[in-house]
Amino acid sequence: MKTTYLIDLENVNSSGFEGASNLEDGDELIVFYSDKADTLKVQIITQLLKTSAEIKFYKCRNGIMNAMDFDIVSVLGIVYREDRDFVIVSKDKGFDVVVERYTSFGKKNVRKQSNIGKKKGTVQPVPAKTEVTEVLPEVNADSEKTSADDIPASEEQEDAFDELIETLSLFSESSDDSDASAVPEDLPEQSVSVEPEPEPEEQPTKATVKKKEKKTSPANNEMSRVQKGKVNKFLNNLMGAKHEQPMTKDELKLIRETAESTRTKNGFYNALRKKLGNEKGIALYNRVKDEYDDIAKFIKNIKK
Repeated sequence: MKTTYLIDLENVNSSGFEGASNLEDGDELIVFYSDKADTLKVQIITQLLKTSAEIKFYKCRNGIMNAMDFDIVSVLGIVYREDRDFVIVSKDKGFDVVVERYTSFGKKNVRKQSNIGKKKGTVQPVPAKTEVTEVLPEVNADSEKTSADDIPASEEQEDAFDELIETLSLFSESSDDSDASAVPEDLPEQSVSVEPEPEPEEQPTKATVKKKEKKTSPANNEMSRVQKGKVNKFLNNLMGAKHEQPMTKDELKLIRETAESTRTKNGFYNALRKKLGNEKGIALYNRVKDEYDDIAKFIKNIKK
């Protein structure tokens, strides 16, 4: 069966073309590149010129988060056929979800690998020069797209999350300003009890009352300025090691506050969608989802 390879040049660079000499007549290469990733080694170019496979180049827009990933998934859906094999050449784990989704629909001819590699069967050496064409995508990169990288939570999950947020908000209000009749029955008992006609020596001193108020004040559970700075530095180092584009100050603050206020990965996902909207929220979630457990653990430890 002939194969179509979709090359994520930003991710694999020239190493993704290893095995290009094994391409056969009828195979197809679709190379996705951008202004930031448009370089190939001479050795790779020489191999491509010797193969008879058809080669197309699709230029992707810069300045849009995950633009190339969305472009690859879009083109795959457009050119997909059941009588060909399709290989996404990338090391990005996000494409594993795409392969799983195709497989779940019985389409087992889509897979992902880090380079072209070896083809099954006998390689037919064809010295003919390859005709290289460049095809610019017709899809406007600025138009709205829905990410297929994650399955949104069900309505029941979203309702449960909203109910949890509403309940937690009751604890963030000051006990001095709240109405006693509005306090839920399952709240912990107050540490200061009121007794009828107390003896003068049993009256709590001013210092004692202040100490107890300070202990039960929700504000004391918030991170200090130094702690927030440490979390920002941790996030910046963590994300900088994975992405060329650094996190902005607003993104770091949003990730820190959202991770601090949620307890699960699904809650973190839904909270980002509510704050930023579906497209921007999912895009930011996809950028940090693999590091969520490390982020949540770091925040928990630093608040001890």
